[in-house]
Amino acid sequence: MSKPNSERERHRQSLHERRAEIAPWNVSDQAEVRELLTRYAYAIDFNEPEVLASCFAADAVVEVLGLPAEAGHAAKGHGHEQLIRMMAQGYAGNQGHSRHWVLPVLIEREGDGARAVTYLTVIRPGEYPATGILLTGVYRDRLTRTDDGWRIAHRTFHADPQPEHAGRTPTDVLVDRFDRTATP
Repeated sequence: MSKPNSERERHRQSLHERRAEIAPWNVSDQAEVRELLTRYAYAIDFNEPEVLASCFAADAVVEVLGLPAEAGHAAKGHGHEQLIRMMAQGYAGNQGHSRHWVLPVLIEREGDGARAVTYLTVIRPGEYPATGILLTGVYRDRLTRTDDGWRIAHRTFHADPQPEHAGRTPTDVLVDRFDRTATP
């Protein structure tokens, strides 16, 4: 099998094609990683900087791509201090009026570490009509095992549409129907 040229190509390869590359993976490791990704979402939503920092390796990198500049979210952070500043900046703007839903999660073991791909849906909680979906996107994480358990070593978030879909016009009848009814 040929080596993929990019991170995205690697994620596109089917599990079947990659089975030989994937190290044995136990259920408790998978559960710990899922809990870690959920803990991150709660930390963001409830302004818990210490919990947020505990989700990341000390030298972790986070990249936020595809958001409009006026959203005010930092594009890149490195290390706990910068990541906490990024979180504080986001929370200052939404004041707890968002919820990060992280499902489904695809976790694959890779050598001594792991990779995870997770869909993100950010909703505006509340009662209709002051509720709805604010944002969707994809987290792509590289995880490392530390003395304290699994931690995110590198996280890239890209808001939808994903780069490979930008500029394409969907032809699916259901997407078209939604687009026509959602446009004012």
